[in-house]
Amino acid sequence: MDIHKSLVPILHNINFASRYSDLCKRHANFDKSLDEYDKSLVQKFLESNGMKVSFVKSENFFKVVENVGELSIQFNIIPKRGFLQFVWDVKRGNERLDLSLGVWEAITRELSKIEAKKPLFSSSDELQEILKEAISIYEDFKRGLLKMQESQA
Repeated sequence: MDIHKSLVPILHNINFASRYSDLCKRHANFDKSLDEYDKSLVQKFLESNGMKVSFVKSENFFKVVENVGELSIQFNIIPKRGFLQFVWDVKRGNERLDLSLGVWEAITRELSKIEAKKPLFSSSDELQEILKEAISIYEDFKRGLLKMQESQA
């Protein structure tokens, strides 16, 4: 498995694979995906949810970096042609904890052999719905990371 052994129980406990797969299925209208939109909506939404976010212009993605106990977690949100891709990177010091490349589709495939496609949005409201659920999954993952560290202390 390409997921660090300490992360697997957390991902299972938060029902990561089924939650992400369901999110993708609910937002899968390829005919109406929104190619043109104001990308600052993503940043504004994340900031309104208490996240410190920066935009990496050279690679066209939003980045949130937080410390969770002794771990550093980076959460990338990549909007492109009406879909959103989410990527995590977890580090303990200089050690990267494997997370199947961090791409949520790959994590889902690794955990449950489910092929999930990136969620698509056709409106600003739908974009916000997707981000809201992604933030909920992320917050649950962070709580799981914290509990894991507390139990190891």
